[in-house]
Amino acid sequence: MQLVCLFSHKVEAVRQICLCFLVVGLFVGFAGCAPESVPEEPKTESAASLIERLRMSAPAGFGVQKIEIKSVVQAAQAPELFTREGLESSAYYKYWRADGAAYKVRLNVYESVADLEQGWEKRFPSVSLATAEPMGDGYRGFVQRDKIAAASVDAVLIEVSASKQPDRLADFTRAYADYVEQVLASTP
Repeated sequence: MQLVCLFSHKVEAVRQICLCFLVVGLFVGFAGCAPESVPEEPKTESAASLIERLRMSAPAGFGVQKIEIKSVVQAAQAPELFTREGLESSAYYKYWRADGAAYKVRLNVYESVADLEQGWEKRFPSVSLATAEPMGDGYRGFVQRDKIAAASVDAVLIEVSASKQPDRLADFTRAYADYVEQVLASTP
């Protein structure tokens, strides 16, 4: 009787081990039969990487010593606002000069030029620009009393304000617009 009990426990253990091997074998077999994954088509540059590329390094000739990243916001972080405004991303940077003055840069990347036009009109109504001077030299933008300047390149709005009256606000804004144009030209 003891021999039969001992033998039945061994048979049960062997049966459970075989069942485990069978389940693992089936799992591996089905996994091997799964269709091969098809590589995705390369996507165009995301808004996140574009807004990062639009952060200009310290430009020569403006005395910029340090660039401070104040904020970078993607549409996914504020979908209600960004969708309503037609925005893909937005960023705010400060370009600090050695004398303590700063160029404060706000970039808005819109989904389309039409969305940028609507955003421009909201941000800078024609009435408020009565005292502004055009950027000139083929730039779409303005300068207002060396306090604020704005330009647009494709679907990107560049707004630059000055703290402590840094000189050459219009020149800095033009340099930034040129940089944005170069980045967009090199974007697939």
